[in-house]
Amino acid sequence: MFNKAVMKAPVNDSGEGRDLSLAIANRSAALLKLGVLEGALEDIEFAFVSGYPTDLRYKLFERKIKILIQLKENDSALHMLDQFKLALEDSTLEDDKKCKLKYEIETLLQSVEHDTSQPSNSEKKTNENSSKLKLGKSHPHLPSLSVSVSIEYTPGRGRFAVASRDIPAGALIL
Repeated sequence: MFNKAVMKAPVNDSGEGRDLSLAIANRSAALLKLGVLEGALEDIEFAFVSGYPTDLRYKLFERKIKILIQLKENDSALHMLDQFKLALEDSTLEDDKKCKLKYEIETLLQSVEHDTSQPSNSEKKTNENSSKLKLGKSHPHLPSLSVSVSIEYTPGRGRFAVASRDIPAGALIL
């Protein structure tokens, strides 16, 4: 859904557009929810260069800090704090909400600042696996499509995809 919004979003001559940047930012949130941390980080950077609104940038910095902490890149997360604070000042949030959000991020960063433990091998593997999605078994006639999906056609609807079995949430099908 976000990919369609990204593809259809209007942009200026520089390749920037509010709708484009918002769609990319929302896709980064979805990728984070799915555990695709590297993809979410890439989309955050893409949203910034695509003209993400100044008054909303604090959201992306907050998300980026949380992702960096999950990736155990604590130093990078700590370096984002100043950018987060500046972006928060540019936001249209009420002052009490700004203070609460600033306190939450500072507390989160303080807790990781004191955590000097290194990620375990299993944590490293989990992060590596989450950033490399695999299709699984391919469709016999359409190699980039999962075998869990079939393509059908009706004159009224045209060509469309249908799940041929239960597909778990977050499974890669295309």
